[in-house]
Amino acid sequence: MTQVLHPGARHPYAPMPLSMLARFVHVPVTEVARWIAEGLPQTADGRVDPFVCSNWLCQGRLDRCPTLARRWRTYLLFFAPFLAGQDRVRRTTWTRTQRLYLPERPQRLDWWLARAIGRDEQQVESETAPELAGATTTAAGRWWHVGGAPVDAEPQVVATTQVRLTPRQVLVPDSAEHQQFVRVMEEVVGSFRYEYRHHHLGEYRSAFVGGVVDDPRQAGSCLDCAMSLGAAVGRLGRPWRVVAGMVADSRIANPHFWIEVDTAAGWAPLDPTLPAIVRMVGGDWRAAVRAWTGACDARRVTFGVVGEGVASEGVVDIPGGTTSGSLMGEAVADGSNAWPCLDWVCGDCESEFSERT
Repeated sequence: MTQVLHPGARHPYAPMPLSMLARFVHVPVTEVARWIAEGLPQTADGRVDPFVCSNWLCQGRLDRCPTLARRWRTYLLFFAPFLAGQDRVRRTTWTRTQRLYLPERPQRLDWWLARAIGRDEQQVESETAPELAGATTTAAGRWWHVGGAPVDAEPQVVATTQVRLTPRQVLVPDSAEHQQFVRVMEEVVGSFRYEYRHHHLGEYRSAFVGGVVDDPRQAGSCLDCAMSLGAAVGRLGRPWRVVAGMVADSRIANPHFWIEVDTAAGWAPLDPTLPAIVRMVGGDWRAAVRAWTGACDARRVTFGVVGEGVASEGVVDIPGGTTSGSLMGEAVADGSNAWPCLDWVCGDCESEFSERT
């Protein structure tokens, strides 16, 4: 049986007492009490999971939490230039800060961090390796490998990458293939409910290496939304693949997944999550579907196509296998799989992006 390490008391988003949750979402504790009276779920000991709270508020109650509503407005405003056809080439410096929430300091840590890749729409101009006291860093293909004996139970690394990002249009708007995938995207987005959740070891592994989604979800994160679309594209008999990256804005930086589909014009990007978020907040999500069908903005840093993960680079096997093709990281602490201690998709994530001329 695979030994899996969990963050325990160090978890940054564990269920919270009402007073702590109130501070977290910037409302009076009396307002949280009203939410509970109206049906916000609690744990058996009376706490509230902040992800559950966010999802509950996003189901037609965003006006009850100005901080959360403002975050989603910020998110969509960041992508508004793309929707308006005014996106441009960006040269940005990405400074990432990443932490591992281990329950105790390990004697041996092996930590892999995904790097930005070079593609037609993304040029990596320079990068610095992450450093961690008590460990050494080496380049391992598409990853940085940090290995050694950290001095802290909450290891933290900082690294900088300079990239040039270019918006691209692969499918001609209103062409036959564009219209076909618009219909598929509308079908998926129209029934998908975007929400936060914690991810689990080895999810969707067969899809990453073979394009087969065993059990697509109708609600969940950007990964779930991308997989739901992948399943729909697969039913058409069209080859597709998952791509991973990072939303490139300091205020809303978060890991992101989308898919690419094989077309007559080449691999074309399809991003269903952004239209799903537009739909969640009551916007014109069908216009967003058309925009992100066969085109991609210059507002994300790409880590690459998701596949077998760090095992493909000849490194030691990850106990229990890789998660998300390793493009959201991997961690092994004292022989245990510490993926739950990073869960970068929904866990703690801090990045700064500064524009360059």
